[in-house]
Amino acid sequence: MVLKLTRILSICIICLLMSSLVMPGIQASAWDNWTGVWDTNYGKMVLRQDGNHVSGTYEYEGGSRVEGTVTDNVFNGTWYEPSSSGALKFTMSDDGMAFKGFWNGNNTWNGTKRPTLNANQTYDWTGVWDTNYGKMVLRQDGNHVSGTYEYNGGSRVEGTVTDNVFYGTWYEPGSSGALKFTIFEDGMAFSGFWNGNNTWNGTRQR
Repeated sequence: MVLKLTRILSICIICLLMSSLVMPGIQASAWDNWTGVWDTNYGKMVLRQDGNHVSGTYEYEGGSRVEGTVTDNVFNGTWYEPSSSGALKFTMSDDGMAFKGFWNGNNTWNGTKRPTLNANQTYDWTGVWDTNYGKMVLRQDGNHVSGTYEYNGGSRVEGTVTDNVFYGTWYEPGSSGALKFTIFEDGMAFSGFWNGNNTWNGTRQR
């Protein structure tokens, strides 16, 4: 009888230990992706997460950026504005749809997330976009997209769209390279990269 009770107790302890290991993983799943468009008290912010690295742009002072790393539900990083920079710490909510944070220790910086990506929806890239490389004017014809942007005195992009992703090439005086833009569900912003890992984000103006 004692052996039987001991065995039952051992099984219960093992089950409790397994539960304690599983639960954090379930909870953390909502924190896995900072990628998205966030409405913050310092303007619209477009973030992109790759592994534990997060980078993006926000609208304050005509265009600024953030960069850092994620541990559990906390994004620790640096903000960069035209004439200054400093530390930031954002803590994501359990549902992954909001964060509360601070910059330089005690200045509030909070945000709420817009709807997530939906690859099954049809999008139109035609319009004027405010990007971290200047104003961009795009025109879509079928799955083909082309346009111009202001960087380096006048440059252009061209490529094709598959679902909600624009794959193409950028052309500037004396250079060119690859780009990949992913539009968000509301069609009002995109996050992307040029030449693999350089951030290129934008918000639709009209």
